[in-house]
Amino acid sequence: MGILGLVIGTLAAQVCGTVIYNRLGGPSDPEHSAQLRFVAGITSTACASVIFVFTGVHEWLLPGSHWGLSVFMAGCLAFVQGILSPTRPVAPPDKP
Repeated sequence: MGILGLVIGTLAAQVCGTVIYNRLGGPSDPEHSAQLRFVAGITSTACASVIFVFTGVHEWLLPGSHWGLSVFMAGCLAFVQGILSPTRPVAPPDKP
């Protein structure tokens, strides 16, 4: 169930972070971009952590490991997805 939890948690976290980012102002508020990205990252971490822990991603990565490994993985995922590219899953396509 670990790999399935990783995929589901990754997708859910990306969508959760993007929704929060866009609801709070998103790209239309460049003055508060850093704060909005931080909140999106925290939201992504929380969403992914819950799914990763309950589906046993930490057991899949390293059998016998503590659930903290799942939370660490969720934090890394949130940094990449929630902070570096917060609008990725719902961004409009680039026009040629």
